[in-house]
Amino acid sequence: MTAALALAPHLSAVGAGLADPPGFRHYLHTLRKGALLAARVRCVVAEVGEQALTIAGHALGPGPMTGDERHARLVGDLTVYLRQHHAERSLVDLGRQSMGRCDG
Repeated sequence: MTAALALAPHLSAVGAGLADPPGFRHYLHTLRKGALLAARVRCVVAEVGEQALTIAGHALGPGPMTGDERHARLVGDLTVYLRQHHAERSLVDLGRQSMGRCDG
């Protein structure tokens, strides 16, 4: 048996899958659901991080930011990390994803 004959059944199965890929459509749907979940988690984590910075700042006052280098560095790092979340723009994108729209 030649390699071409051995591959023929597999190639025809691949071709059939490409012609009408229900499994692929399910895979894409799962990816979209995963992307939506990830977007939701990012928004929640960003909001909780913002709240933690605010609460800690109010509770501790300016002392740790001026007298504790490690604390000041960690607050600065978290602030920069949270700025990578695009706040309202990310929430709008999340709303569009939730409604099943992908337009920008």
